[in-house]
Parts: sequence; structure tokens; C-alpha cells
Amino acid sequence: VFTGNQTYTIDNDVRFDMYNSTITLEQGSSLSLGNNVIIRGKRGNNKFVIKVNILPMGANVNFEVEPGAPLEVIYENPTVAGLLDKCVFNNANLTAQGGTLTVRNSTFTLLPSNKVIVKPNAKLILDASLLTKSGPSQWQGIEVWGNSNQHQQSVSGQCAQGTIELTNNTIIENA
Repeated sequence: VFTGNQTYTIDNDVRFDMYNSTITLEQGSSLSLGNNVIIRGKRGNNKFVIKVNILPMGANVNFEVEPGAPLEVIYENPTVAGLLDKCVFNNANLTAQGGTLTVRNSTFTLLPSNKVIVKPNAKLILDASLLTKSGPSQWQGIEVWGNSNQHQQSVSGQCAQGTIELTNNTIIENA
């Protein structure tokens, strides 16, 4: 767990390997990702939890896994909207857990075990992005969570439902 009012930087061309671990970047700090950064699940179950402000990031940031080493990227920041731009999600899961996350100009190649989840009180905006299968089989698709017995609108900044918005020719296929 990384805490405090700091900026966490992963420089250009750095590969960050995860071995059965959870990395949590807490609120009050910032994350800076350079060009060609790779965050890779190498072994075991891995989670990369982003609760910080995401600074403008470099191009070609990759979230990827090796066989048998799932990686879940979790965004949860109810106070600052996040932007992941020009990313590649290669067999990695994405969960929007709170706040608004925009994923722009990005590509998801997903296995049958992969999915995207949008939890209650979270909004995911997919902007000019492609979500497709990796290999011959379909992936699990996008789950937008909520409570069917609750209201569908935001009330005092809270929403009992997850929200997804697709913009600028985003394509979801083979799910």
C-alpha cells in the first residue's frame, strides 16, 4: 500500500512484474506512467488498485498477464475523475469501483475468463476504444452492477447503479 501526498512514477520503458500481489495506491497522491510501461501479472492472483489522481500518461501503457496469473486493474476514486489514455489491456480485467474512469484510445484483448465490471456508484466511459477477444473463444463481456430495487439516478452524488457510456465509435465485440 502506497500512501501520502506523493507522486508515484513508473518511468518510460519500465516493466513492473507482479507475483501474487496487490498494489494499492491510496487517495491523496498521484500516479505518473511513462511511455511503453508494462504492468504484468507474472504468477498468482494480482491486483493493481488505483485510488490516486492519474496524471497525463505516456503512450502504449500495457496491463498484461502471463498464463495462470490473472491481473485485475481496479479504479476507485470518488473525488477525482481518472483517465487511462492509449492503454492496452492484454487479458487483464478492469473494474470501475467508484468515481468516474475514462478509458480513451485503448485496446482490450480478452480471454474467456476476462470481463469488465462497473460497480454501483461508478461510471466507466469507453471513448474511441476496442474491446475484443484474444483467441478463438468469446470473453465474458461487461457487467454493470446495481440494485434493481433502487433508483436509477444520482442522488446527492450517489448512485445505486453502475453506469457505462460508450463514445466516439467504441467497439465491443465477441463477448
